[in-house]
Amino acid sequence: MQKFSFLIFTTCLFFVFSCKNDAEKTTNAGNSTGHAPLSAEFLEGNWVAKSFINRIKTRSSVAQSLKSQAVPFSLAFSFSKKKPDSVLCYQSERMWSLPVKYNHDTLEIPGGKDGKPVFLVYSDKPEKSFIMFDNTSGQLVQNYFIAAADKTSNGLGAFFTVLNFETVSDYYTLKGSSEKVAFSPNGIITGWKEYDYFQICIGGRCQILGPDIDCIYLMNRKTSKGKWFGFQLDQTDKTLTIFDVKENPAKTPEYILGNVKYEFEKAPAPDKKVKENPAGADTKLPQKTPAPEKK
Repeated sequence: MQKFSFLIFTTCLFFVFSCKNDAEKTTNAGNSTGHAPLSAEFLEGNWVAKSFINRIKTRSSVAQSLKSQAVPFSLAFSFSKKKPDSVLCYQSERMWSLPVKYNHDTLEIPGGKDGKPVFLVYSDKPEKSFIMFDNTSGQLVQNYFIAAADKTSNGLGAFFTVLNFETVSDYYTLKGSSEKVAFSPNGIITGWKEYDYFQICIGGRCQILGPDIDCIYLMNRKTSKGKWFGFQLDQTDKTLTIFDVKENPAKTPEYILGNVKYEFEKAPAPDKKVKENPAGADTKLPQKTPAPEKK
């Protein structure tokens, strides 16, 4: 099976490289649609795993999407001309640097996953993007990365901006209240007296409710007090339900879902739309968010 996967992998790469070489010949012949050779300067900025975010959106669940074998080893990449021979990689609780090699429209990360190489093939049509080919597990996995409009944060911050935009970012009415609440792509909440900042758990220690339930951190920045909750996003019914958490007597997982704490229903957008993905939004996130307080 592994030999078969490897054969598919090498065939895909051969096909991609052949197409790229033909495109390069066309460009050299005078086609004005060509671009400069790949380099850290050309790729400067953040790139986020859009195909993974699309899966989260389709399933309305981060936790369920994290179970897939198609989860990329890095949720985002950051390139800088100051460090031309390396790329910054990001996971939920980790940032690290890896060396890179450029070859025309292809970027190789020799130690990409478990010390094995992964390949990213660049295209600027219809938008600036990469397709990442990962055969390190013996099964070919492809992920689609896009250039992030957000230039103010690191790669993980840019990932959160796109994730928020595609999931919980919207206008809501808080059930049992007259409050009109907006969740913005940059993690800011407006119109809610209790909290004004949120962060979705994307794996790691914040998965306090186990691998099946989504978690969200809500914070009041004025008081610097925050708390983890469970949440459920229903794209069909257009609702966002947030649950209290409580200690689990069985100890594993450490916490379990409690009662419904807040219920939001999507509301019509005013003139100024939250759903406009704001380039240059303040998406700097706290380095760590505390675990729930034990009673």
